[in-house]
Amino acid sequence: MPREPGHAVYARTELERRVLDRRAAIWLDGAWQSTSFLDPASLGRVPARLLAGAGARVEIGGGVAAALSVANLADVRIVHLPLDPPPSPTLTQSPTALTDVAGFPLPGRSFYLSLDWTY
Repeated sequence: MPREPGHAVYARTELERRVLDRRAAIWLDGAWQSTSFLDPASLGRVPARLLAGAGARVEIGGGVAAALSVANLADVRIVHLPLDPPPSPTLTQSPTALTDVAGFPLPGRSFYLSLDWTY
């Protein structure tokens, strides 16, 4: 089916401890997606991707916590797609922007700062 990868996996490991009498956590995560296509004829190829991320969260007080996370830690922006058939023996792959399932380029390394409140 166009725009739907055949396989997608997300995994996250997290370590939570009390530091200076405040709850704190750190994590690592990863997301893998298989190759997908933009059209039913399988002409517009979206390459498979593996992206890693990390983050940390700490309670500030009064139910408020702050988190800093980093997506796409390796700053992957370009992937190399094989050319089939290759136009010459020396030109067998083409650099292509890493894209989402709609064909739009994904950002490189991204930083997110967030606050959350629980009661």
